[in-house]
Amino acid sequence: MKIEFYKSKLSKIDNYIELYQRCFRNYPTKRSQTYFEWFYGKNPLGEYIGIDAVDVKKGLQIGQVGGVPFEFNYNGKKIKVLQAVQICLDKNYRENGIFGKMAARLEDYAIEEKFSLIITIANKLARPAWEHTISMKYLTQLDVLLGYGSLGLDELEISDDIFCSIWDKKRIHWRKNNPINKVSMFKKQKIKLFSPSVLSLFEVFSFIKYKDLNLNFDKEKLKILPNLFIGLAPQYKNNFFYLRIPEFLKPSPLNFLYKDISNENIILNKKKCYFTYLDFDAY
Repeated sequence: MKIEFYKSKLSKIDNYIELYQRCFRNYPTKRSQTYFEWFYGKNPLGEYIGIDAVDVKKGLQIGQVGGVPFEFNYNGKKIKVLQAVQICLDKNYRENGIFGKMAARLEDYAIEEKFSLIITIANKLARPAWEHTISMKYLTQLDVLLGYGSLGLDELEISDDIFCSIWDKKRIHWRKNNPINKVSMFKKQKIKLFSPSVLSLFEVFSFIKYKDLNLNFDKEKLKILPNLFIGLAPQYKNNFFYLRIPEFLKPSPLNFLYKDISNENIILNKKKCYFTYLDFDAY
């Protein structure tokens, strides 16, 4: 068996979809070429970067490790962050150290592209793989809360010491244009955003601070059902209106992992993070 590794190319999206369908159980068919052209190719911060693993003898793609670029605030400084997404390896090749080889090559690629940090939201199986290969650090599990109100996030002060994504008009427009999961946007004290969630009756929400409110907003409708918050926040207010979703109802544990690749000693504190559904690929 001869395995070769190559940098991912957006011209191979059809191959990647076939790989994802093979590797992920109940893979959503709506994640089509149109979706990946948007998610991988139209991000204003740059295209997806990744490493493909190919069984040369069979001419078969067997795995991929890669991510999309984000910008985050870290202690008042804008840093370039690669969020690893759609990580997969054919089940017939999981005993050969191939994931570790892909992960190490992705780390080198990210350093080459001047990223400061790699982050990922990993499930139960993926967490130890990341930890044992490129020594990613476990920060915490994302909170999953269901209830009424804003949790005080509309009034949350985002100071320089809060690790959070940075949004501008182009990125808001890109994020709102998700072709398979509608993002509704409302003008409040901050920008309020809603999307359908994996818990189909409920919508997931976020607030982002953006000084220029000259955007195309939706008309807010009366909502009867509770809202879902998935992410991390430095603090919550009025959270007695919310319940934590028990583990057995979650699709996966949603483990937040990260690795500093900048040699700048980046250390995240879960009590100093604002991270919402807008910041990862599930929505």
